[in-house]
Amino acid sequence: MPASGRPIAVLRFRNETGLSLRIASNNPLEELGKAAGDPFARRDPTVLDELEEIATQELARRGFVVLSTAETQRAVPTPPSDPGSAALAAKRAGLDALVLQGTLHRFTLNPSRILLITLDLALVDPRDGRTLWTGTAHRPVAVPAAQTLPEAVRDAGPQIFADAFNGG
Repeated sequence: MPASGRPIAVLRFRNETGLSLRIASNNPLEELGKAAGDPFARRDPTVLDELEEIATQELARRGFVVLSTAETQRAVPTPPSDPGSAALAAKRAGLDALVLQGTLHRFTLNPSRILLITLDLALVDPRDGRTLWTGTAHRPVAVPAAQTLPEAVRDAGPQIFADAFNGG
């Protein structure tokens, strides 16, 4: 990943897995309300939300300045489909930052506690639409201690982004 003096905005990642990847609440009453169609039920977090948060943390840990998730999601609320649309959406929103666009193609946690993931990332400059860097995480990641989906994502997160940021 190239060094940059500009901040990075981590955009919402696009889900191409065909799965909802919803992270259920631990509260059975809340889940019952959602199943019954409660219009006031909060939006469930997803694996993608967790991955975006971990990407933000991993970029910051590597010394990059990262815009807040709230600021980024207000500016670009929907996941762009590709690096070009990410650049266009960020430019239209007036973001003066590089943008990290991600697409999740595979996410499977098998019974052996091995996470199979394919996540494509691209760092794009909205000023001119150039893709400055691309990376992919596509190796199996062992998560033997994980008992829940969020734990598996958090345990695998550093390895996922190490693979992707180092060129996958």
